[in-house]
Amino acid sequence: MDHIHHIIEKFGGVRPMARALNLSPMAVQNWKRTGFIPARRQPEVIAAASKVGAEVRPQDFFKQTD
Repeated sequence: MDHIHHIIEKFGGVRPMARALNLSPMAVQNWKRTGFIPARRQPEVIAAASKVGAEVRPQDFFKQTD
């Protein structure tokens, strides 16, 4: 699972994440498709995740290498 998909799944999917961020599902679906969440949105994603009981850390936005 790619790193952005993992973040989206922490919210329960595209629609729940869109609801938590007050965005259209299409916007979140685009992040999932491109594998990229814009830097200006990342603090909002972290804050919204905390409100729904999920943990998203800044490093989660970057693909981890082994």
